[in-house]
Amino acid sequence: MKSTILAFCVGAGLLALGGAHFLNERQVVSQDEGLPGFGHIIGTPLPDVDRNQFVRASGEPVLPYVQRVNSLIHTSTYHCDATEFSLSWIEIGLAKLSGDRQYGWEDGLFGNDLLCGLCSQRAITLALILNENGVRDAIAYGMSGHVVVKFKDDTGQELLVDPDYGVEPFRMLANPDAFKMLVREKYRETPFGNRENLVRIITSLDDNEENRSADWSRDTLTAREALFRTSDIVAGIAAAIGAASLLLSAALLFRRKRGPSFQAPRTAYAMATAKFAKAIDQ
Repeated sequence: MKSTILAFCVGAGLLALGGAHFLNERQVVSQDEGLPGFGHIIGTPLPDVDRNQFVRASGEPVLPYVQRVNSLIHTSTYHCDATEFSLSWIEIGLAKLSGDRQYGWEDGLFGNDLLCGLCSQRAITLALILNENGVRDAIAYGMSGHVVVKFKDDTGQELLVDPDYGVEPFRMLANPDAFKMLVREKYRETPFGNRENLVRIITSLDDNEENRSADWSRDTLTAREALFRTSDIVAGIAAAIGAASLLLSAALLFRRKRGPSFQAPRTAYAMATAKFAKAIDQ
């Protein structure tokens, strides 16, 4: 009896663990009514966007392509703290077993499943997509408090683009005053009214550096995707074993409760049929 109850409890636990995994949402769509593209998603969330929209067309110049994809990232994600995501218990457990450091959770989520993040997560996501579509030199570029994407156009000219603020590509001018004027114009509509601070950050080029390399981003994303796939398999197995254990132990408990006179439905049906046949013969 005790072992049956234990099997019932274990089954219920495994079923709950697997079910909780599949019900877990790593991120949720914001209900904030703030600025579109920053406080909330404007159109289709990034995970639901047709992947073909990110593919660079044959012969498509770099500049309009980057502009198009930057707009997609800005409108299909929104700005939130990098810690605003949740992993299932199975994902947490498997990550601990395989070594948490390779997953870079401190950098938040990024990639095709991103719903929201800081400037760095949105920039890393854009850089990954650009790299996959022929813009090999695109990188997430740190600027002492803000992260954008740096890339080169078809002529080899370096440009910056900002998916967090939705700012279109602009050139990095050598003349400091001209560059400040250009940045001030590009960021004329900032969500927090901190345009001058952004101008200072972006134009102080001497302290800027690559935020995350393309290799790091790809390797980390590959490791995460493998973890998520494995977690789905483990959750499915746990739920299946849990359900089977739950049903079997419940049947045994029910049978014991009814006592020895309890008969399985199929046996009872067979006996009733035999009695009916015997009554007809008589």
